[in-house]
Amino acid sequence: MPLLRVLCFRHGESAANAGHATGDPASIALTEMGEKQARAISRRLTESPAVVICSPFLRA
Repeated sequence: MPLLRVLCFRHGESAANAGHATGDPASIALTEMGEKQARAISRRLTESPAVVICSPFLRA
């Protein structure tokens, strides 16, 4: 039986995390730092995932 690996990640720093005023929770964007954090995670993946389940929120 093949090994099932589940990797879970929280989004990088968002505007709300950084203390900026935000409105609709679904439209809160990542900060520049959050974008860097997301790229850093992607570089650490050693293989392409077979399935990606992602929130519809902008920061995800």
